[in-house]
Amino acid sequence: MKKLVFFGIFCCAFILGAAEVFFSGGVVVEAKLSEKMPQISRFEAAYFPELPERKIYAMLSLDVPAPRKISIFDYQLEIFGRDYPCVALREEQGAWTTTAEIFPGGKRYSLLFILNAGMVGMKDTEIIALKNGASQEKTSVSFQNLRETAF
Repeated sequence: MKKLVFFGIFCCAFILGAAEVFFSGGVVVEAKLSEKMPQISRFEAAYFPELPERKIYAMLSLDVPAPRKISIFDYQLEIFGRDYPCVALREEQGAWTTTAEIFPGGKRYSLLFILNAGMVGMKDTEIIALKNGASQEKTSVSFQNLRETAF
């Protein structure tokens, strides 16, 4: 009986723990892919000359602890050795912005990336490396593919 209870607790801890990914910049609480382009204020494709022809959008929600700060320049996603920069950021459920502003911690932020749909987006779940631009630290993150559903 004790083994069964222990096994149940272990399984619950494993399932609940899989939802959040801890890394040096905070906690990844949500990671999704979508074929639908979100509304981004003042988005200029010219600032991102290497955007792929076939696009899929990746959203990463992070809880950033109070002493830390965040900007669109802090993180990239890495797929097969290629870095994809963050193109927009939003606070909580606010509007996506491309500003170079540095945002204070103690809040939840979402980062938006534009990826090559020829390399990811074919499976229901994709494992993609989140890369810290300053330290080059990489953390594997599981992204849920929403396909044609918006974030």
